[in-house]
Amino acid sequence: MTGLRKVLKTLLLIVLLVLGMRAAYLKYELRSAVVAYERAGVPENETLVAAYHHGNTWQFSTYIDGNGILRVYTVEWKPLPAFILGRLGRKVERAEALVNYSPLAMNVSLLRNYRPHRTAFLFKTLGWVYGDRVNGSYLPALSDVIKPGEVYYSIEGTGSKDRIWIKTKTICDPPSIFAHDYVCRGFIGYEGLLTIPGYSLESGQMVWVVKKLQGDRLNITVFYPGISLSTAIKAKRCMNETMTFTGKSVQLLREAIPKVVLPDITYIQVWVSDDSGNASVEGIFLLPNYRYGTFEESLGSDGS
Repeated sequence: MTGLRKVLKTLLLIVLLVLGMRAAYLKYELRSAVVAYERAGVPENETLVAAYHHGNTWQFSTYIDGNGILRVYTVEWKPLPAFILGRLGRKVERAEALVNYSPLAMNVSLLRNYRPHRTAFLFKTLGWVYGDRVNGSYLPALSDVIKPGEVYYSIEGTGSKDRIWIKTKTICDPPSIFAHDYVCRGFIGYEGLLTIPGYSLESGQMVWVVKKLQGDRLNITVFYPGISLSTAIKAKRCMNETMTFTGKSVQLLREAIPKVVLPDITYIQVWVSDDSGNASVEGIFLLPNYRYGTFEESLGSDGS
């Protein structure tokens, strides 16, 4: 029996060693952007518009020009799936694009230029951005996308700390072992809008969507680093009210959220209302561990 136990222990150690080596190799593969893209399984008919890497996770956003579909492929290394199942985690999200994203198309050969970093971001107008520079400083500020005196229908901004977003998502309370159902509170995210990593609420640097009425058409413009993308759709009958931007909301953005919360925000969505009568900013944000919050700041015509 003693000999058999030694044989079983040896076999168990060999199995554990093989599984561990396989898991380690999967993690090593993600040091290459090219291999990570291959692992994502992106079809040839989709064009790359953004790539993001953080820790053990890669995200690739693609666009299909023929049917206007945005996708985000997430490839992630996690210890248990890698060790037990010998595979990487893979997730695909899909949304109908808000605008035509083909101007952001990049050749996948740019992935070969990646230099290993804990955090990296690839965008057409930026090239590769690494480390602490993935902070939103490359995004346009509110004062860059609309000037005082301009007439508009709506202004909305989005920002993400460490993910690419393209979908509206449901906000639910943390799961409980005592409850069979999730309690969901609402929604967050802009369906079909490519929100890239990095933002700064204090400087107003985010992905901005500005809508303006022109006759019976609603012009939609999305502002990214060094480039803006536009489309026009037929305006609904109820879309007949416009506002004239004053610039008061720029200061409100800096005061909207307590600074103690800012470092923990993973995604934020802001609505701006700025007219001669008053100005206000309101929004919703996500925090780690299923937490979320809302905010609102306003300023009347008398400055109060």
